[in-house]
Amino acid sequence: MFTDWAYTLRRAGPALAVGIAFALFRRYLRPRTPPSEEPLDMVALGERYRTTVWVVGLAEAVSVLLVGYFTYRLCLWGNQALARADGQGEFTLLPQNDIWIFFPGFLALTTPWEVVRFFWKSFGDRQEMKIYESWGNQKMGFDGPRVLRWMILILAGPIGVFTILALPMHKTLQNDQILDRGFASLRPTIHRYVDASAVAQVEGYRLKDGTWRRRQELLIKFAGNAVWESSFSGDDIPLPDGLAQFVGEKTQLPVQSAQTQDDLSW
Repeated sequence: MFTDWAYTLRRAGPALAVGIAFALFRRYLRPRTPPSEEPLDMVALGERYRTTVWVVGLAEAVSVLLVGYFTYRLCLWGNQALARADGQGEFTLLPQNDIWIFFPGFLALTTPWEVVRFFWKSFGDRQEMKIYESWGNQKMGFDGPRVLRWMILILAGPIGVFTILALPMHKTLQNDQILDRGFASLRPTIHRYVDASAVAQVEGYRLKDGTWRRRQELLIKFAGNAVWESSFSGDDIPLPDGLAQFVGEKTQLPVQSAQTQDDLSW
């Protein structure tokens, strides 16, 4: 019985959440007063904006694609630029590209009307834009732009902060040391090859239920039992060709092999 309720809740949960959200929007974020003193003729405006709705929709779709793509490329560039700023190396390991999708995605989905609104106000009829916006708000029963701005503040904003803090993340392997910068780090942690006591390459890890998952990474054990890992948390990127051989030569230690880190005899 409990399982049935849990299954039903999982299936109906998203629709229920959307319904509650819209009810709250209509209760607390009501449409603002129309730009003219006269009430809006919703039927006449519906006919008037029949084509405009499609044009605005197309413009918003283009905005989603452009904002998402260029913000994603900016995140990639920022991560690579900060890695280069710490110095060149034989190998530079960066987080997998998937982590840069979240902020551009949320930003792209919450800003399309603001982008269209900006260009309409700047290069078109400002008063017509206000009437169209008011008409749309009256149709929805709440102030759409205010809802989107709250979504930017509550959703995209915090994700943006975490994304900025992740930009410095990289691992650069130089000739005599490794520069490792983690999340929100101001300066790299330095690991010198001469301090290494063991090197190993593992092929994966095991979950709590014993299931084995593939995630290849290189591990270096330093003085004080500190272990450096080539991968970032959650990454599933194969090791670059020649990395294990390079580290073995620099540390002058044999590279052990194991299925998981737990299988090593360290």
